[in-house]
This record gives sequence, structure tokens and C-alpha cells, in this order.
Amino acid sequence: MWNRGVVEAFVAVKLWKTVVAGLIVVALGAYILAVEKPRMEAESREDRVVDVKAEDVSAIRLQYPDSPTIRVERSGDGWHMSEPVDAPADGPAVDRLLKQIVEAKAERRIPGTEAQDPEIYGLEGSGERARVTLYTKDGSELPDIIVGKTTPVGFQAFVRIEGKDEVIVTPLIFHTGVKKRPFDLRDKSLLHVDPEHVVAISLTRKGETIRLERSGDDWSLVAPRKFPADKNRIQGLIGSVNNLRATAFFSDEDADREKFGLTDPSLEISLELGEEGSAGFRLGKKDEGPPVTYYFERTSDGQVAKVAEWVKPRFDLDLDDLRDKRLFRCKSDEIASIRFERADGAAFALDKDDQGKWTISPPSDRALKEPVITRTVGGLASLSGKDIVADDATAPEQLAPWGLDNPALDVEVRRGDDSSCGHAIAAVVGADSDNPRYYVKRTDEATVMSVPEYLYSRLDMVADDFLAPKPEANEKQAAGGGKKKEKKRGRKKATTD
Repeated sequence: MWNRGVVEAFVAVKLWKTVVAGLIVVALGAYILAVEKPRMEAESREDRVVDVKAEDVSAIRLQYPDSPTIRVERSGDGWHMSEPVDAPADGPAVDRLLKQIVEAKAERRIPGTEAQDPEIYGLEGSGERARVTLYTKDGSELPDIIVGKTTPVGFQAFVRIEGKDEVIVTPLIFHTGVKKRPFDLRDKSLLHVDPEHVVAISLTRKGETIRLERSGDDWSLVAPRKFPADKNRIQGLIGSVNNLRATAFFSDEDADREKFGLTDPSLEISLELGEEGSAGFRLGKKDEGPPVTYYFERTSDGQVAKVAEWVKPRFDLDLDDLRDKRLFRCKSDEIASIRFERADGAAFALDKDDQGKWTISPPSDRALKEPVITRTVGGLASLSGKDIVADDATAPEQLAPWGLDNPALDVEVRRGDDSSCGHAIAAVVGADSDNPRYYVKRTDEATVMSVPEYLYSRLDMVADDFLAPKPEANEKQAAGGGKKKEKKRGRKKATTD
């Protein structure tokens, strides 16, 4: 048997070994954390040309031997160009440049003792390619990165850090990326307006000024004649103003306004912004390019630029382009009643109750085709005339050339509160000819418009279009082998030759 002294000695030795082992583990862990982990992290990190984070950079300066110096600086959440011009910078473009600089890899380092003459690498003076300076938010300036030639073979280039003799070999993408024109880093957007601030628009073309004014959510043409304006077209026009981008900028010294056609512009747009002032531009001559562009001048500060070919047709609009040609001025979800009358005496109406259920009158025991009603409601809400053919047609003799003195169709659309969305008449001229022509008119306006046949057909409806087939019709159709019988509507079409 073990005596008590031996047991105690055994326990003491075992405890001592455990303590020593624990101390070794702790010491090893501390060594790994303090020495090995930083070394392994350092070895695993890619070797960079500069050691700085993009978010710590406050400004970038790019100097070139053959083009203007560029300097961009952080401004709020974006960037601003201070050299060679004072102008907003293209934030995403600057961010991409900065990322290329701070993530540029040092693929190989040639010690100064082994390097050849700097001229061999294009690294003498300010460098053959560029000199890049980064400024940090703490106010310090990092040593310049001097960018030289590309390597004789492979897709690499030479750089060095100011004050060091070491030559660094980097990927070619860095050499390519730091060569910029001022235009590359400049914000190309030319105008920005808040649509909610626009209260009036003037468009001058061919010696005539068209003026539009807003009242609440609606727009009206007030000069040279008064008409309801196309709200959607106006909203698109304002959106296009915010989409204007320069394809080139001109300094005041280089902007020959007379040569560019800007002293006698072909088109001028002015937007009144209430308390926010105004914004606008004028377009000059076309430059055939390629690419085809137009000379542009911003009226607020006289900045001259070039813009893409699409700008001219987008804004070169006449009075008819801007008029509201809708027959029924309400949204589809507002429509609660549609009344159809035909010249042959046939008439019917569709009405929607408070629960959104449609009914037809005269009543029918046949089910309603809900999808057809939905399509018809949407089609009427968006139905617009195509070309304006007459503007002062009210008397029968004035309406006769368009068949509207004896219209074939009469359609009225109303809202749930019984207010009118519009009341329209329609007719077809030359119905039996090879070239029938279709015309429409709101009864409360003197404007006659042409429409293509597919739009006319949205008005040319009969009750059967909205009703499920009669049971006997289904039986006859089945007996006839499924052949559909052509529907005859008995329409009376006004014809004028």
C-alpha cells in the first residue's frame, strides 16, 4: 500500500508538471499573437505601392509632362475639381482612380543598388508618364508616386516613390489608369433641376416662343395659344433636362460662340424654378463629327459644351407636340362609368359600383367579360389623338370634312363622383375605300384629331364585346366543328369623300 507521504509527493509532482505545461502553452500563445501572427499577416498581405486607405485620402493631384495638372478634392460626400478648372468632379470616376492608386501592387522591387539610371525607366524628374500626389485627411502629403515607362516585355510598368532610389514594377493597368484628361474626371452632367420646383417653361424655336405654366399638378400652354398641355410630355421634358451630359467642354478662350451658332441659337429652353431662380440652355449648330453632336451653352454661367445628337429632337418640339391630346383625362382607376352610343341607335353603358363590380345596362343574363372591361378601361384612359387636323371646328359645316357632323360613335367616360373625364365623338371617312381615315374630337373642345384604326377600335365597341357568348351560340359553334362565326356589328360608319 502507498503510504501518505508517497501519495502527497506524487500529487505535488503531477501538479507542478501541469502548471509548467500551462505556462508553456500560455507563452506559446503569446508568442504566436505577438510575433508569428503579425509576421504571417504581413507576409499574406499584398505588397502595395503606397500604404494608405482610400477613405483616408482627401485630395489627389495628377501632374503630367504634356497636359494640364488635375487636382480633385473631397467635398461633402463627393468630389470637386479645383484644377485646371473649378467644377464638380465625376465622383464614381475619381473613386475608381483612387482605388487603382491605393491598390496598385508592387509586383517586384529593384533595390537602388541594383537599379540602372532612372532615365532608363522613365523615372527621371517628374516621370515620363505622371506624378501622383495623395493628401490625407490629417493634412499630410504623401511622397509623390512617379510613373515612368512600361517594361520592354510583359504587361508591367516602372514607378518609384519620391525620395527613394528603389524601382517598383507594377501592373500595366496602374500606368494606364493614372493618365487622365480633365474631362475624364469632370462631372459631365450639365443641369439638375428638381421637378417639383419647375413652375414654368419657355421654349423658343424658329422665332416663336412657347410658354407652359403649371397649376398644381396640371400644365397648360399659355402662349402663343392656350390649350391644356400634355403633363406626361412635360415631365419627360424635365427629366431629359436632368439627363443632359457633355461630350466635351470648352473654356471661354476656346468657345467661339458665333462659329458654334450660339449667338443665334436654333433652340433655347428656360425653366423657371420659383424661389430657386431659373435654369436653361441654348443649342447651336450641329457638328457632323463623328459622332454627331450639337454645340450647347448653359445660360446660368455661359459654360459651352457639346451634347449628343439626341438632344435636338428631344427638345425641338412644336405647339402640337406639347398639347394634351387625350380624349379622356383621368386615370384608369378613376373610371367608374362608360357610355357608348352609336349612330345606328344602339347604346349601352358600363358602371362600376362601390365594391368595384361592373354591371352593364341594358341588363343581361350573360356574364360580363371582366378582362375585356379592364383592357377597355386602360385603353380609354390612355387614348390620345395622333395628328391635329383642325383647331376651330365647332359648326356642322366645319366638322363635315371629318365625318363628325354625323359621328358614328359617341363615348362618355365619368369618375366615381360623376365628374366627367371626357365626352368624345368619332367617325371614319372613306370607310369603303382602300385608305379609310379615322377622326376623333372632344365635344368640349374645337380640336379634331386623326387616329390610327387600332385606337379608333377602342371606341368602336358593342355590348356583345363585353358579354360571354350565348349558350346556343356555343352549341352551334361546337356543331360547326369549332369554326368561329365572324361577328357582325351592324355599324353605321359616316363616310365623306
